Amino acid sequence: LPLLLQRRYGLLRMPMVINGQVQTDARQQRVDKFQRESGFDVMLLSPKAGGVGLTLTAANHVIHLSRWWNPAVEDQCSDRVYRIGQTKPVHIYYPLAVIPGAEEHSFDGRIQVRSATKMKSGDGWLRMLRHHGRSNRQVQVARCTSTSAEKNDTKSTVS
Repeated sequence: LPLLLQRRYGLLRMPMVINGQVQTDARQQRVDKFQRESGFDVMLLSPKAGGVGLTLTAANHVIHLSRWWNPAVEDQCSDRVYRIGQTKPVHIYYPLAVIPGAEEHSFDGRIQVRSATKMKSGDGWLRMLRHHGRSNRQVQVARCTSTSAEKNDTKSTVS
């Protein structure tokens, strides 16, 4: 995937990867480099490794390629971009592989329905907390079945 992305977007180097095999020091060096450099770039993160202890405010697009059965894991990955210091609008994408006319039988279709059900349940709980003044965070999420990224001054993380 890194080589494919490098060729597709004409990147000078292959996108950096953070997964469970990357040691802590190398992980932080990659994050620092991604945060420091300007212009278009891509970083690949595994859902579990990408969901903990990172701040990636240089990114403003998150594309979830590996779906997780628990929407909280995906939200943790997205939250790496929604940090203090984020100055750009953030876009979250969930590309879905579906069978035309039989969406309910595809894995992505089923996991999307399951995630939406869990999120609806959690939203009720969050509304209760907001009502009591404990949370004022607003999250805007764009869900789509296909995307095309423009090569401009955006950075993306892919989990």
